[in-house]
Amino acid sequence: MIPTDSVALDQFRAAVCAEPALEQRLGGIVEMMEFIGVVAAEAAARGITLDPIVVERTLSPDPLGLDRFRLEPITGDAMPGPAWLPAAIVEAPTGPAIDWFYLGASGLSGPFFEDSIRRGRSLPISRFIRHRTPLVTLPESVAAAGAVPDGLIFHLSRCGSTLVAQMLAALPGAVVVSEPQPFDWVLQYAHNATGQPIAQRLALIRAMAAVLGRHTIGGHGFVIKLDSWHTRALPLLAQAFPQTRWIFLYRDPLEIMASQFRQRGFQTIRGGIGQSVFGIDEAGLSEEEYCACLLERTCAPILDAINGPSGMLINYAELPGAVEHRILPHFGIALNPAARPALAEATARDAKAPYTTFAPDTDAKRREASAAVRAAVARYLDAPYRRLEMQRTGG
Repeated sequence: MIPTDSVALDQFRAAVCAEPALEQRLGGIVEMMEFIGVVAAEAAARGITLDPIVVERTLSPDPLGLDRFRLEPITGDAMPGPAWLPAAIVEAPTGPAIDWFYLGASGLSGPFFEDSIRRGRSLPISRFIRHRTPLVTLPESVAAAGAVPDGLIFHLSRCGSTLVAQMLAALPGAVVVSEPQPFDWVLQYAHNATGQPIAQRLALIRAMAAVLGRHTIGGHGFVIKLDSWHTRALPLLAQAFPQTRWIFLYRDPLEIMASQFRQRGFQTIRGGIGQSVFGIDEAGLSEEEYCACLLERTCAPILDAINGPSGMLINYAELPGAVEHRILPHFGIALNPAARPALAEATARDAKAPYTTFAPDTDAKRREASAAVRAAVARYLDAPYRRLEMQRTGG
């Protein structure tokens, strides 16, 4: 009896998952028609008849990742092989689940984790094979010896954190995960789920970090660049990773505010992170005051924790030299002298637009700061900035 199209597809997908060499071959194909031809040929070689038209139907484009909003079923309890990374936490009929995307050997090369997700989702293999696993099974799926971050990057936004992440990512063998959405989801869940035992919440944080760093090669460095609002989760992260060092990047607040009012980051928009994470009461606050208040509350957990040995303050003015001379030693990551040209090349590019040359704009930002921005900075941010500078310089 000839298997139905659905059964044949499932048979071949199972074969791909069981054969790393076959998965790697398919994962390296970018063009859809080439992919369809190889799938049909490889299936036939295994005694599976696949109609190319049926294969093509499974590859309907989803460039925006809209599939993650559908209540699709779980595909299995165990996480997929090492070529796959979590793309997002989604709702499934049985609870939160992880959607995975194919990374292969290409690495996390974009300025942000989301850039790599878009690249991975565009590959035919990510549309042909869908992995969706229960979030609750992740801790037991990750080996006890899973990757632990060497460093965590906290930041006040618009102060060089992307540059630092790109410089670290330029080091051969280093794994830098920049603002990964799945880690954000887990941190917010762990912070809010106070009814759950702390051990379970910490295990979930550790497991998500481990699977995001599963391409880490020992000794080369594994760093997570966090979102700016994750300073609120610093106590949880310190419990989850007691041996991991962290840095906090900040900048003259007038320059940060001027940058935000050139183009607002979504976290500074009313009704979002400010309320849900920091509990800001918006009533009576101007846009400038709301943004400055948010930045003030972002600083507060850092100021509470900076006296310990794990943290280090880095002012934007110290970059890029601080990466080699302060940040790498603090994270315990050795710098091979041969890698210095790669660091220098990363500093020459605009961190958020890698194909353009970096051009400093500090003076322009200070000139364009409005009177309302200056007043908000004076009210909310001058004092925290002075405290950060005193702690950093020992003054």
